[in-house]
Amino acid sequence: MANTPPTRRVQAIREHGRAAYDRESIDAILDAGMVAHLGFVHDAQPFVIPTLHARVGDVVYVHGSSASRALRQVGGGMPACLTVTLLDGIVLSRSVFEHDVNYRSVVLLGQAEAVTDPREKLDALEAFMHQLIPGRWPEARHPSQKELNATAILRLPINEASAKANAGGPVDADTEDGLLDVWAGHIPVHLHYGDPIPDPALRDGIPHSQAALEFVRKRRGEAEGKAPAASPEIRVIRPSEQTWGPAFPEPPEGDPQGEELTAFSSADGKLDFGLTRRPSLQREIEWRHDEMALLLEGEVEITTGGTVLRAQAGDVIVTPRGTSGTWRATGPYRKIWVTYQHQSTTE
Repeated sequence: MANTPPTRRVQAIREHGRAAYDRESIDAILDAGMVAHLGFVHDAQPFVIPTLHARVGDVVYVHGSSASRALRQVGGGMPACLTVTLLDGIVLSRSVFEHDVNYRSVVLLGQAEAVTDPREKLDALEAFMHQLIPGRWPEARHPSQKELNATAILRLPINEASAKANAGGPVDADTEDGLLDVWAGHIPVHLHYGDPIPDPALRDGIPHSQAALEFVRKRRGEAEGKAPAASPEIRVIRPSEQTWGPAFPEPPEGDPQGEELTAFSSADGKLDFGLTRRPSLQREIEWRHDEMALLLEGEVEITTGGTVLRAQAGDVIVTPRGTSGTWRATGPYRKIWVTYQHQSTTE
């Protein structure tokens, strides 16, 4: 992704402050848009056609029917112009003249080339699918050779492009119009995505598209101004990074201290999981949280309400909040545990 100085053809003539020529700005708008408009001249007649597009590295792909004579000519090196525009808001100023919109747009000039390599053609179609619904490509049937032959794909290099954007509210507050008793402000515009509706012809038992559900969830979060949830992150906590603390802050006299490692705590402090290891244990315990523990090593004996329960390595122990009793282990034991705290222990 290289930044090149803008040519005179794509330099902004007015509203210079809204223009950007760096690839990061240009790529972000191309990637956020779903529909592009491709302009060209065919037989002395200008055409502008809406089309799906996808950026892959330093090129933008567009596609159409291989039967289109116009697209075949454009793919032969004809000059073309591709634009992408996103509407973000409507700006209401105090005067009619100053009304505006918030937007992001890209103008890309260049010569389109037809994609003929079968592998690149298939990769471009996968990129189209990812641009439309990320994650859908592995769910659906891939194109047949007949479908590939019926599809024309054009490649347009990102060598001559510019971006423009506007955001915020009206800018006439410090002018004479600012004294007018006219409401001013801006209206945010969001594209709304509804719940996926199954095809009535679906056979029973076909699961919902996870790609569709995730797409709607993410887009709704963006519309509400929420950052999309981070992808789950695999963590490997190596021995040198493990911080083991005392299993009990003040163990009873004669009760050997154990060690505890809390591997994860939720942001609200309610959910924890970790490991405990002790040489032995015998003490009264009152559980102030729900706990599920898998005994990895040793044997324990739990006495509660006159009932004696015994567990050994491989057993799972489920202890509801409010349970009290004696936990006894005559030898070393290790357990992995998950606790859920309904409310603060200080309440």
